[in-house]
Amino acid sequence: MSGAVLVTGIVTVLGAEGRKFLVRDAEPAEAARLRCAEATWAAPPHLLPPG
Repeated sequence: MSGAVLVTGIVTVLGAEGRKFLVRDAEPAEAARLRCAEATWAAPPHLLPPG
């Protein structure tokens, strides 16, 4: 279609060789950090902590 990549899970990238990546399922703590970071970046600026 558009040539875009659809991601349907959260993984941890362990390494790369050219255009190939070695990945594994993210551990719960890794996935939680990602979800928190996404929520922070998606928050309206007036809700973010100062600094």
